[in-house]
Amino acid sequence: MSDTPAAARLTGAARTSRRRAVARDRKRRQRASEAERGRPDLMVLDRAIVDALRALLLSAPGGERYTRAIRPEALILAVGAHLVKRSIQDRAAGRAVVAYKREEVAAAIESRLFSTPRGRREGAMPDV
Repeated sequence: MSDTPAAARLTGAARTSRRRAVARDRKRRQRASEAERGRPDLMVLDRAIVDALRALLLSAPGGERYTRAIRPEALILAVGAHLVKRSIQDRAAGRAVVAYKREEVAAAIESRLFSTPRGRREGAMPDV
């Protein structure tokens, strides 16, 4: 018998399919773990950040939308409000709702907004 796992013997499309299935499984477990901890999923968080930015930009008078600064604390509070709004909409639609924890949401927002971009970490982007 060979010591190599069955996945190593796969070739071509079967190997690609196996990798994708393993990645899907890993991501599913990660999302379940984050939901259990009360941390928002990255896709949900990204949507909430974009919705919050849009709301803050649209709240300024028409001529000042591009010149008025957005305060970080206002953005963070707006992101939290949009996460709550999404939870209410999910509950009304009969979907599973994550009970977010304030500390986990704050950590997720900080991690998402203030981490170094991936391209910059790998040296792909020039320093500005």
